[in-house]
Formats: sequence, C-alpha cells, structure tokens
Amino acid sequence: MTEKNWMTLCHLSALAMFIIPGIGNIIGPLVVWLLKKDEFPAVDTEGKEALNFQITVTIAL
Repeated sequence: MTEKNWMTLCHLSALAMFIIPGIGNIIGPLVVWLLKKDEFPAVDTEGKEALNFQITVTIAL
C-alpha cells in the first residue's frame, strides 16, 4: 500500500467503533499509527491528527 492509502486508513479505522463500542474509534487509528509511523512520515502526522480528533470526540460525548 502507498503512503496515501495508509493515511486514509488512519482516519477510516475510526469506524472500528462499530465493532468495539466506546473505544474502537481510538484503537483503530492507534494501531495503524503505531504500525506505520516510522515507515511513512506523513502517516505519523495524520495518525496523530486522527487520534487527537477521536480522543476529543470520545471525551466530548
């Protein structure tokens, strides 16, 4: 997969909340980010942004 695909997957993996209610939206982006942050610099940035957003949404709800 290309870097752009992994960046997209960081954001789409938040849909894991439908599989693991409550924290799946955090676990999905976290797993993708941890696996690919060292390999692709842009995935590191996008992963942090996706995690930040999902944590904020979880706290707000």
